[in-house]
Amino acid sequence: MKIGEKDTHVGLGTPSVILIVLVVSMVVFALLALRSAQNEKKLAEKTAEAVRDYYALETLAEMTLAAVNETVCKDVPQAEKIARIKDIPFVTEVVAEGSGKDTKYVVRMYAEKDEESGAGIAATAVFKEDGSGFDVTEWRFVKEEPEGGYELILPD
Repeated sequence: MKIGEKDTHVGLGTPSVILIVLVVSMVVFALLALRSAQNEKKLAEKTAEAVRDYYALETLAEMTLAAVNETVCKDVPQAEKIARIKDIPFVTEVVAEGSGKDTKYVVRMYAEKDEESGAGIAATAVFKEDGSGFDVTEWRFVKEEPEGGYELILPD
């Protein structure tokens, strides 16, 4: 053997260990990516359900406001109007202020899809006797835990 020559032979052990570490690392990262994708899918499904429920509640509340507006515009005595408004689903309170064509009806309502969800829309509107429309003075989305825990109010 010559003095200037070196043995550069690499055994099978080192490349095998490096390859095993790389494969294990790739498998771990793939599993983490899969888990992250599953969590994102669950979050997207929950968000879609919450948005669907919110707009279903908004639809109920808008339909209630339309029914109240239709009742206020009818040409019937005030006592009968108040009785009819109280019979509309989700209406919780009706107060008449003034008399004649200047009468205003303050209507409070709470629209909820079901009692188990704990979600609803609380609204207050002032309806004008002359049929010139109504003003919504309060519109809140309320979400409570089944035990009555918290209230979430979204901005307009």
